[in-house]
Amino acid sequence: MYVVLGIVLIWRGIMFILDYIDKIFVSEGKFVNKDDLLIKFDDREYQIAISEAEVNLMNAKIEYGFYTKEVAQNIDANLADSVKVKLEKLEVMFKENKINKEEYLNTKEKLDLALLFAVSPSFVTMEASATM
Repeated sequence: MYVVLGIVLIWRGIMFILDYIDKIFVSEGKFVNKDDLLIKFDDREYQIAISEAEVNLMNAKIEYGFYTKEVAQNIDANLADSVKVKLEKLEVMFKENKINKEEYLNTKEKLDLALLFAVSPSFVTMEASATM
């Protein structure tokens, strides 16, 4: 590994500050072609930062999952029953071709959100809502 202090490379308006060169693929005076790899920089610090960011993202997803589970557990039983009844009726209407697939998916998503976030299912509207 070559230690190079204070190299600043500007490429397409982006500034890179490079500390270490991992490998040099060309020597002085050697002919090179377009797209030939000339230098490989040591990117271990950046790989570590990416790994840490991925761990932070996973932790945030886990925390969000626990939060949504807690919200779902605290939902009012009557409200949950009401949403479940609407979901069952929606399934029947879709199977009987009373509503199209797009309307089914949109309404199902809204009802799922209503169930998850304890929102009254009355905000869910659709053309065939009179039969629900």
